Amino acid sequence: MFALNNISLRFVDRKILDNVSWHVSDGERVGVVGANGSGKSTLLKIIAGLQEPDSGCVESPKNSTFGYLPQQIYEALRLTVWDEAMEVFADVIELRHEMQRLEHEITAAADEIEDGDSLLERYGAVQHRFEQLDGFEVESKVGTVLHGLGFQKSDFHRPSAEFSGGWQMRIALAKVLLQQPDILLLDEPTNYLDLEARQWLEQYLIDYEGIVVIVSHDRYFLDKMVTRLVEVGFGKLEHYACNYSKYEVERVERRELLEKKYRHQQEHIAHVQAFIDKFRYKASKASSVQSRVKYLEKIELIELPPETKKLRFEFPQPERGGKEVVSIKNLKKAYGDNTVFENLDLTIGRNERVCLVGVNGAGKTTLLKMIAGVEPFDTGEIKLGHNIKLDYFSQDQDTDLTPDATVLEEMESVTPIEMISRLRGILGNFLFSGDDVLKRVKVLSGGERARLVLAKMMFRRANLLVLDEPTNHLDIAAKQVFEDTLHRYTGTVILVSHDRRLMNNVATRILEVENGEITEYLGNYDDYLYRKRQEETRPTEPRAQAVDVDVRPTIPQVEEGPHPQSKEGRRLKQLANEEKQRRERELADLKDQAAELEAEIAATEAKLAELKSVLPESDDEQLSPKFRAARQENKRLSKRLPKLYQMWESLLKQEHTLRGHHRR
Repeated sequence: MFALNNISLRFVDRKILDNVSWHVSDGERVGVVGANGSGKSTLLKIIAGLQEPDSGCVESPKNSTFGYLPQQIYEALRLTVWDEAMEVFADVIELRHEMQRLEHEITAAADEIEDGDSLLERYGAVQHRFEQLDGFEVESKVGTVLHGLGFQKSDFHRPSAEFSGGWQMRIALAKVLLQQPDILLLDEPTNYLDLEARQWLEQYLIDYEGIVVIVSHDRYFLDKMVTRLVEVGFGKLEHYACNYSKYEVERVERRELLEKKYRHQQEHIAHVQAFIDKFRYKASKASSVQSRVKYLEKIELIELPPETKKLRFEFPQPERGGKEVVSIKNLKKAYGDNTVFENLDLTIGRNERVCLVGVNGAGKTTLLKMIAGVEPFDTGEIKLGHNIKLDYFSQDQDTDLTPDATVLEEMESVTPIEMISRLRGILGNFLFSGDDVLKRVKVLSGGERARLVLAKMMFRRANLLVLDEPTNHLDIAAKQVFEDTLHRYTGTVILVSHDRRLMNNVATRILEVENGEITEYLGNYDDYLYRKRQEETRPTEPRAQAVDVDVRPTIPQVEEGPHPQSKEGRRLKQLANEEKQRRERELADLKDQAAELEAEIAATEAKLAELKSVLPESDDEQLSPKFRAARQENKRLSKRLPKLYQMWESLLKQEHTLRGHHRR
């Protein structure tokens, strides 16, 4: 386990973390989410001991080990893939060399060695330590992890420097996993993984015995493997004991409840303040006013964090095209001796949402480029249907952007003249506000470039979108907006993506690209997985004897209630209405009681003021019965007044609590 105790950190004038505490227990798998720049990566660095907080501390049991994977590695890898991974086991390798040295010495002195000899004792101790560290399993572990992350045996002894930055990140991830630390800290580990590697990593982390804390924008990944989530924002940590899908629902509910509590508190404060302002200068109300002033001073004010700015855009609804959108016949594409496709036939119809899956290098991006007309093919035919207008989103966004142009100039190049005056407002919807529109394209981050390309696509009114990893650099909120936009889009979509939730919620057909061939699976990504597992588990006996076993994967989803028009749905709705009416009656009753108390308080204060004006200051025993009765009444009311205030404040708290839970 580990704990953060009162951690605070500020960068210049911005609070990153403000006196936060957090405890993580053994075996937990925690997802860290939040807007870009909210402090997720900084939080991981503090836990890993790589960033010193301004105040507070991180506590963990003595000898706890931490493994940390940053978003990006900056040190060049020098060794082969295998040797880089084996570096993790330097102590095991040293023990192996020591065993080999001792074996040579024992063999050389075989005739002189006796039982109990120090050489044998030394060898036994080294061998015991070697076995404790699973020394005989090291090669197997390394091979399993490298293969799981997508490396082939032929890659093992290639220099790491030959691989792209994404594959070098996989090597770095392999090294962290092989360390098997007590606390595993991973910052966007899926960014450079294909679907197969993501699935392997999911299962690896689900089976992991230590603590896992992971920053990720992969919603499907978070749904599958986390046991809880923590949201970083505005210096605070908000905790959710659920996966990502349930977090989305609960987060909205919490925000609505907080806004409601905030409104009610503000209304209540305004009501009390109005009383104070009205009677501030009336001597007869001085005590009542002072009591209310003290009451307001004690109230713990509810803070309403500002809403995070969200991406807003729509693909324009296109003109209707032909029924057959893309037709591919006898297609061949090869790079030298490497044949990617041969005799490929494929048809894509109007309004289809087709997603391509397959291992890296299978040809998915090549196929999209050929359909988009930016990559030539050797033989065959690719035809677009009648009235089809295509727009292409490339993985390499620089192909669609001018590096030296500003954001504003880049947009002006595709904006109709009549829309120029609205251009800054449109860019604001894509989170380019103020001087951001004057930034040069070449200095934009990956997420900013992706948003700029999407903004340009708005004006092209295509009825066929060819999208190659469009969400790669978008944060979770932007991915959700993009997904919702695709749902509303009425054209045809051909998509390559590693975002499995996007595919799950958008796809109507999955095309698996493998060994130059395409296999079709109707439905979304879950349906594709279901069919694949059926194929893997299908017996080899004749079909008549086969038993079809349902092995549909269990994907965590948001729990849905009964249909509103069903009998159960109507019953639940009636119960909800009855509960609402009951609470409204309670609120009305509390209001009436509060009004009665306020009236009694006012009458009591007035009576006390009247008695004070007529009673003598001295405690004269010779007072008339009339004055003695007045004095007794004064004592009684003086004792009664504080109790009335207590009762009034108690009613206000009850009313505030009931309003906070109303319609929850």
